Amino acid sequence: MTSKRASTGVRRRRSAASYRKLAVSVPSELVGAVEHEVRAGNAPSVSAFISDAVEEKLERDRLQEALDEVWRERPMTRRERAWADRLLGG
Repeated sequence: MTSKRASTGVRRRRSAASYRKLAVSVPSELVGAVEHEVRAGNAPSVSAFISDAVEEKLERDRLQEALDEVWRERPMTRRERAWADRLLGG
């Protein structure tokens, strides 16, 4: 059984039966960076690192969709946008 870290920092357990093999092409420099992270102990395996990255991307997309909906319902004022721009360095 493999552990999986959720965005809350809590490790979630998944059974081996819940996994499927997937072949993907990744730029060489990213492969090297991922392998380095595994060797450094920052991920238990390349598969776990990639799974975490995909899960984080999906969560960011869900959060962006929620924010987009909020901004459609109530757009930012000029003052709020200026504050956000200053905060984010934009």
